[in-house]
Amino acid sequence: MSSSKDKAADPLDEFQDRPSFHIVVPVEDLLGAQRFYIDTLGCVSRSSQDDNFSFDFFGYSITAQRVTPKSYMKPTIPIRGRDVTLPYFGLVLGWDDWHRAIDHMAYIGVDLAIPPAVTTVGDESLASFFLEDLSANFLEFKAFRIIS
Repeated sequence: MSSSKDKAADPLDEFQDRPSFHIVVPVEDLLGAQRFYIDTLGCVSRSSQDDNFSFDFFGYSITAQRVTPKSYMKPTIPIRGRDVTLPYFGLVLGWDDWHRAIDHMAYIGVDLAIPPAVTTVGDESLASFFLEDLSANFLEFKAFRIIS
């Protein structure tokens, strides 16, 4: 006889509405971070206080928290010749949208910290590029495509 405990529950069954992801990232220059995320990338500001601001990052909630310069240490990993700080965050886009995002970054004048690259392993391609904010927070924009 099977009980409801035997069945693996979907964690989302507990919520009436699908939850959204939230992360807090350290920034040394709060005004510079606001210019980057709000003015340059076009994110929507949600709230602002003396030491932080929250914004909508394409449907996800991010809070930029002011920290004292050099008061924290971020580990790094090498990615395509750059030391990328951890953690990093970003978006998984559709293949065509990823290509449009590259064009858009060029149009709005955003320098790419790590240029676009496509790698193929087996029957899957991964495309990615990275941005970096003024506080060395990296943002990865990537896409996957199955090759038939």
